[in-house]
Amino acid sequence: MHWQFPPTGYPFTAYTHGDTDYKRPGAAWNDVFIVTTGGKSLVHDGVTAGYGKLQALNACATTEKTRVRWIAEVPNSSNGGYSLGAPTVTGGIIFVGTDKGHLVVLGDPSVVPRAGLRCSNIDYTTSAACIAAGFAIVPIPKVLANVAMPDGGNIAGLRNEAALAKGRVFVATSGGHVYMLEP
Repeated sequence: MHWQFPPTGYPFTAYTHGDTDYKRPGAAWNDVFIVTTGGKSLVHDGVTAGYGKLQALNACATTEKTRVRWIAEVPNSSNGGYSLGAPTVTGGIIFVGTDKGHLVVLGDPSVVPRAGLRCSNIDYTTSAACIAAGFAIVPIPKVLANVAMPDGGNIAGLRNEAALAKGRVFVATSGGHVYMLEP
């Protein structure tokens, strides 16, 4: 009960809520919060819908329709539980590790031209259906880099994020290596 105050008991059926794979930190940049989440699709698709996706949320949005800033399908991840590590962001550039041993770098559409558009609810695949259901069309951030780690080790499984220092990116893999990358 360390996570609950006051400690009134377990609020979930059979002591589980079924989405433990979302226990990842998010990253904040200005008024943007970037996190692995299933969003509204969880109502229909179950808890796994967002496992391979990052969503940027406008923390200061004044309406639910403007809450989702963008949604990215992160390449080279299994799209299963714990397939993405925690994101790191600086200046609108997002770094995230995958369970298939890749460091993926995305650019927020406010600093890098977008790669496309999609619905803010991933259950809708056409613009017409999205808008008719009351959701918004949001950008897809561009993938700036997709770097495979030499040892192929899982970056997401360590439950950590890429570290940024002096223009370099440091990542650790489950293969027991720490890599330093620079542009």
